[in-house]
Amino acid sequence: MRRTLAWDARLRLKVLPVDLSFDRKCLDRFEREARAASALNHSNIVTIYELGLIDSTHYIAMELIEGTTLCEMLRSGPLLSKRHPNRRAGGGTDSLEPTRPHYP
Repeated sequence: MRRTLAWDARLRLKVLPVDLSFDRKCLDRFEREARAASALNHSNIVTIYELGLIDSTHYIAMELIEGTTLCEMLRSGPLLSKRHPNRRAGGGTDSLEPTRPHYP
């Protein structure tokens, strides 16, 4: 996590391991992921600030969301309720709202 001078925002960096950056398929997939996420505007999708390269390290700079990670949620039990398979256990249906393309 780092703070940017431009926004004074807290960011999360996702980094492609250097050894995978030489694999064209992995690099294309990494870039596609960033471009796809940056084209959407939804409360359950992080905002992508930048897709970049420093030295030989490719990265995606994205919004930092505080809270429980997916790994922690999976450790605590099933995400779906048997009674309501389209709802997270204990949660609403916010994630089922349609996404809207975001054009800067």
